[in-house]
Amino acid sequence: MYGYNFKVDGFNTPDPSNTYVRVGSLALASQVDVPGDEAQFLAIRDVPHGQLRDIWYQSKATNTVRSVCVHAPGVRDRRGKELPGPVFVAWNGR
Repeated sequence: MYGYNFKVDGFNTPDPSNTYVRVGSLALASQVDVPGDEAQFLAIRDVPHGQLRDIWYQSKATNTVRSVCVHAPGVRDRRGKELPGPVFVAWNGR
């Protein structure tokens, strides 16, 4: 994945004909995917990704209903057997 932009009147500008824009960088840039061995880490593959679960509960500390997001990774051993152990993730500020 490569980013590029055009310089117009001294300002960096994304390609107006390419809607694939990199978001979250300091400057807007268009992106282009170039297939090859180097790009394989970005490929979507048929592997277990796990699940995200929102769990709602009554908080005794705040006397409100709160939620917590839990990621169950879906990790498997070499024989394909799913391994136990979801990972607890506290997501503050939702």
